[in-house]
Amino acid sequence: MTAEATEEDETPAPAPGRTRLSAAAVTRFWRISPLMTATWVVLTVIGPLLPVAMTMASGRLVDALVGDTGLTDALVLMGVLTLLGPVVDGIRWRAADLLGHRFRADQRQRVMAAFLDRAGIEHAADPAVQDAAAAADNNWLRTLPEGLMNLVGLRISGYGAAILVAWYEPVGAVALTLAWMVGGRWKWRRTSADAAANLGQVPELRRSAATADLATSPAAAKEIRLFGLGDWLGARFAREWHEAMAEIWRLRSGGAAPAAGVVVLLVAAHVLVLARVAGAAADGRLGLGALAVVLQAVLASRGIGGVGYGHQEIEYGLQAVPALERLEAMLAGAPDLPGAGAPPELRTAIRVEGVRFRYPLTERDVLAGVDLEIPAGTSTAIVGDNGAGKSTLVSLLARLHDPTAGRITVDGTDLATVDPSAWQQSVAAVSQHALRLPLSARENVAGGRPATDDVLDRAALDAGATDVVGTFADGWDTPLSREFTGGSELSGGQWQRLALARALTGLEAGAQMLVLDEPTAHLDVRAEAELYDHFLRLTRGRTTILVSHRFSTVRRADRIVVLEDGRVAEQGSHAELVALGGRYAAMFAMQASRFAEEVAP
Repeated sequence: MTAEATEEDETPAPAPGRTRLSAAAVTRFWRISPLMTATWVVLTVIGPLLPVAMTMASGRLVDALVGDTGLTDALVLMGVLTLLGPVVDGIRWRAADLLGHRFRADQRQRVMAAFLDRAGIEHAADPAVQDAAAAADNNWLRTLPEGLMNLVGLRISGYGAAILVAWYEPVGAVALTLAWMVGGRWKWRRTSADAAANLGQVPELRRSAATADLATSPAAAKEIRLFGLGDWLGARFAREWHEAMAEIWRLRSGGAAPAAGVVVLLVAAHVLVLARVAGAAADGRLGLGALAVVLQAVLASRGIGGVGYGHQEIEYGLQAVPALERLEAMLAGAPDLPGAGAPPELRTAIRVEGVRFRYPLTERDVLAGVDLEIPAGTSTAIVGDNGAGKSTLVSLLARLHDPTAGRITVDGTDLATVDPSAWQQSVAAVSQHALRLPLSARENVAGGRPATDDVLDRAALDAGATDVVGTFADGWDTPLSREFTGGSELSGGQWQRLALARALTGLEAGAQMLVLDEPTAHLDVRAEAELYDHFLRLTRGRTTILVSHRFSTVRRADRIVVLEDGRVAEQGSHAELVALGGRYAAMFAMQASRFAEEVAP
């Protein structure tokens, strides 16, 4: 028994509903794999009975040795039980291990589904949602079936052993049983306190884990070393982790009185039962066989308290069951983007009418009354300084958010009435931070859509990514990460080319609008201008939107919209805006002069 304890007034009661949560977990085991669960349940009950049978058989063997009768039968019985034990244990632990892996996978799938079933994206940046997800997806889930099996096994073997003791020494058996029940209760309360404290520190532990992940991240490896951030990261992790663990350690370092009391109680119970057994053996009331049974049973009775590593596996693992329910309820109860109508066919124009938008928990409108018309089949460039609201406007056009006020219509149909997920599939986009999947090149470009090599080759050619694909050792099936065998590592510019190819496959799959949202952060000035020019030539006759804070790179767009302070400041063709002599003309002249300097031979 461990001598750790907390002060009684600081130790919370055992987690409420643990039995209910255990039953809920077993119900989910059954849903995930009925055969595996049935095997696990049956062997969880049978397995612990074998040690009890072994204890009884050992007493019979001792009597046979002393009396020189029935020795063969006793040896055969011991041999059968000895051989059967490892077989049953091997199967039940294997079943628990497989069930644990499947349970963890099922839990992770439900966490993913809770995130992905929503059309909007605001929840993905909500710290409360992230904390709930971290609590719902913990490593203890994998060992939960083993923990439950361990607990049930200890209880069955413990009470079985107590019954054997009671057969020969009833008074001692009662004292021993009560002592272990008190000890087990204390241990449960102790472990419950640990689990509750850990759950309460999820945000802090998540921050320290993010810091630790930086140290092993390939993306951060170069700058960590160039800027000498190694020691700083190590110290920061240590500080964050110690701050997160302070409350847990405070609970663990409580007074030793409860622990001492439990130890005294257990020692007294064992002294009592052993003294009475020794007396019975001394006066001949217990034979050698019975004495062998009782002594083994006294030791095995510790299982009554359920004392073992399974405490942690159960307490920590079961915390994830209600955490998942909270996450699902949190996301199901939060408002999502409405609408169920089919996406309209874009033939005439997209109209932005008096649109305002403010991100949750902020006090400033990013868009403060935007009125705009985007004719179908034309290219529209949205330019402006950083923070002008360009990417936010694109997110609204793609219906990743809905306007705080105003509306957006497509050929007269309010987007708020359209199925948001269906409309999102109508938009093919390349963003500044385009998705980089550590998967094959095929999956990076085709995504979840089936695509032949011919389709991918054509998209790569149109995106100017043919030279990139030509470096792949296994063609389109090459993993795009050196963390995997045979993988390739791409530069930022190469990733952007593949992202453009992905957008073009989306266009071929039926997307109605193409968006380039400042994808040129990893390109030099010349390459940036070439990419925009190439994109405009490639998509002529398509509804295309270009987003940039560089005025000089989008001059060939059919129409240019200048955003400033969340409003449309100017709009027109490049020639019209230059002639206007306003904001665009001034910024274009200034940036064009820098552009000329940068591209000069």
